[in-house]
Amino acid sequence: MIKHRKHGLSDYLNKTTRNSIPIQTQNEITQINIDEIIPNPDNFYGTRDIDSLAALISISDYIEPLEVKKVADHKYMLIAGHRRRLAKLKLLEDGSATDRTVPCIIRNFDDKGCLTAFEVEKCSMIFSNKGQRKERTVDEQLEEIRILEPIAKKIYDEEHAADNIKGNFRKFFAEEILNTSSTALQRTKSLEKLTDKAKDAVNNGKISETAAAELAGLPIGEQDQFVDDLDSGNKTGTVDDIRSIKSTLKAEKPKPEKFAEFEPEESDEISELENEGQIPLLNSHRDFHDNVSTNTVENKNADNLAEPEKEAQKWLANYMLPLYEQALYNAQQMKIKAESKKDAHEAAQWNVRVSVTELKIIELKERK
Repeated sequence: MIKHRKHGLSDYLNKTTRNSIPIQTQNEITQINIDEIIPNPDNFYGTRDIDSLAALISISDYIEPLEVKKVADHKYMLIAGHRRRLAKLKLLEDGSATDRTVPCIIRNFDDKGCLTAFEVEKCSMIFSNKGQRKERTVDEQLEEIRILEPIAKKIYDEEHAADNIKGNFRKFFAEEILNTSSTALQRTKSLEKLTDKAKDAVNNGKISETAAAELAGLPIGEQDQFVDDLDSGNKTGTVDDIRSIKSTLKAEKPKPEKFAEFEPEESDEISELENEGQIPLLNSHRDFHDNVSTNTVENKNADNLAEPEKEAQKWLANYMLPLYEQALYNAQQMKIKAESKKDAHEAAQWNVRVSVTELKIIELKERK
């Protein structure tokens, strides 16, 4: 069970004026004509199962209040409630309802501490939707992490500098912002490697997220084949099924005659940037090996010998840190290039890679 510190997102917003609306009116419900409410262009949540939701609203004669912000006279933009809005419109269109007003809570957003009003609004949209939706797709969960991680990092840096938070960022982000564990966070992030077919299998409940995290470690073709086998009844979708495939692939992989000298793998895009003089790639494994080995020898002392495991951890951190820092720089450059091409999907992919690498660097630095 996760033990929460009192330094999460809600506590931070409370500390910096509690909420975007005075406490006595923050949950006041106002009836607004549905024709005055427009969808939010930044909403990334799907609008699924509208028919069943409309039927539920019709039977219960109750609709959960929508959350909106005022954008002009008689014009409001949704923060949360896109499915409820569509369900209400459906009831109006088929004649099951005649009242065109819907209950709404009007939100106002201002800068809060280190967060901008836009960031506070993003948080409100995500946490309101998380509270309303029992199930979210893989892509929705990944997008939540992508948006919230840099926001959480700003809070963490400010609170950590003020000595209000102890521990590393990954633990803070997982437990205090996402209300999960570091292990579960890493498992969810790994789902980014799934193919679209595999993601659909998770979304449809054919395989669990735990099994999906295992599946993400397979090559693309093997992932899709596994889903096909699952649909045909040849596989059951368990973790053991997937591990069996991994073991088979590992056994079939030819063993090298000797260990090859490590060379960083370069993509065509990385090589292109290198030729333009933008990325100073490491020449070889020997460049940082010699440097780290020299530093390690110079720093040997009696304490190292007394605590061999601790010394080994420190040595490994020193050894790997230059690699991860180089990888971070490369990923940042590729993200910039993708943004300049206006390729949102590729930019988002590089952004996740930047975040994962940054977390790894933080871990390594904590070992030093």
